[in-house]
Amino acid sequence: MDQIGEWLNQYSGYIASVLVIFGAWQKLAENRNDRLIKTIEKTNKPHLERLDQNDRQIKKLSKIADQSMEMHDEWRKRIDQHDRRIWELETTITKSGKTKAIYKEKYEGGNS
Repeated sequence: MDQIGEWLNQYSGYIASVLVIFGAWQKLAENRNDRLIKTIEKTNKPHLERLDQNDRQIKKLSKIADQSMEMHDEWRKRIDQHDRRIWELETTITKSGKTKAIYKEKYEGGNS
């Protein structure tokens, strides 16, 4: 029985030593990982800032494109309301005897 006790004491000491070494190794690995993460964050910070800036610019350009398409659609509807545009030259004579000419746009076939 004494031999089993000695054997347990001896091996429990080995196991405790292995656990202490493993714990120290794990702490070193965590420190190394923390340093790596900080280095990666530091080197990628300009890239991440540029991505944020690009994202803001894309949103602004998208908004401008949407507004442009709305304006184009409105213009297209206005043009499509008329079959044909006609420009008329309207002339009038003023009291002083001068001839005054004005071009007027008229529409044929659609709403005027």
